[in-house]
Amino acid sequence: MAMRVAMISNNAWLDEELATLQQLAGGLAEAGVQAVQVLPNDLDPDEAAGMGDCVGWADSAWSSLRSLRLRRLADRLEELDVDVVHALDGRLWTGALQLARRMDVPSVLTAGSRTDVALAERLRPAIERAKAVVIATTIPLGDALGKALGPDVPLHVIHPGVPAPENPPAPFSTGEGIFCAAVCGSGIYDADCQAFFEALPTIIEEFPQGQFFLDGQGRDQHPLWQAARKHKLLANVSMVPRRLGRRELLLRADLLIQPQPLGRSRGLVLQALARGVPVLACADPWLDYLVDDQSAWLVESPTPEGWQELLRRAAGDAPRARALGGRARHWVRPRHDLAGQVNLTARVYRQLTGQVIRFPG
Repeated sequence: MAMRVAMISNNAWLDEELATLQQLAGGLAEAGVQAVQVLPNDLDPDEAAGMGDCVGWADSAWSSLRSLRLRRLADRLEELDVDVVHALDGRLWTGALQLARRMDVPSVLTAGSRTDVALAERLRPAIERAKAVVIATTIPLGDALGKALGPDVPLHVIHPGVPAPENPPAPFSTGEGIFCAAVCGSGIYDADCQAFFEALPTIIEEFPQGQFFLDGQGRDQHPLWQAARKHKLLANVSMVPRRLGRRELLLRADLLIQPQPLGRSRGLVLQALARGVPVLACADPWLDYLVDDQSAWLVESPTPEGWQELLRRAAGDAPRARALGGRARHWVRPRHDLAGQVNLTARVYRQLTGQVIRFPG
């Protein structure tokens, strides 16, 4: 009988990582692990299609209510013979630990954000009491979590895997100085975002046919629109709403820009690297996949002048930008292999449950 794992996700994580979930669930099925997808009720049915067994739950912005609703899934998941509970986001850890304890099964907790380090320290007693394993998505996160959790909590670093298309479209193929850039930050207009916006008037004056598409992160996009109007950027800046298919649209850009050090791993950026899309980003000590001039061009300390230098380098020298994208593809492929992520994750599940690995044939 195949192992069954309840993979719990929430709206905030799925908004970024739906493709990650689909790829991981599909790969685990081939490895002999059946994923039971615990998905928010308000997920678009078209997005949830083809993901195997699904159990709906009512996500909430309130941590205590979120945990209560997850605990109530115990009977349903026991009916489905679930062997392991896996929380894919730190905001689900408390509820997942309580759910696993009620079901008397082990749990896996994925840490993909710097905020998970403080959470791990706070939840350390509960994690130690449970039969739980923590998975970090980057080496810096793993190092910090190891200090926060101590030696008694099993900890693994498993890099998120991304598929690497063989012949992705070449960026900057429309002509010299003509480009579109996807700007994928937090959606909050903070000091880092302000530095990026202040760089744009000069760049647009030099490259008037450049277009910047702001990813629809955050609930209130009005401050970003106001900033674009203040800097007279409305002719060259567009907002991409949060709709089905927007990720694929963003990945067709000539550049992907992350103007803030977000401190969390993102499938969107990894997918861009795997497709050879040149990435410009703030240096971020929590992310081991942003390596200057290997996988991306980085601004160490965000200033308008720093962003202008990077944008001018990319927009004014298309062959150089394409070469960066090519290096990124070669860099990310062996380090973020999807099959490797699937195999390592399945091994964690089997170590927890004592099941042996069944080899094909």
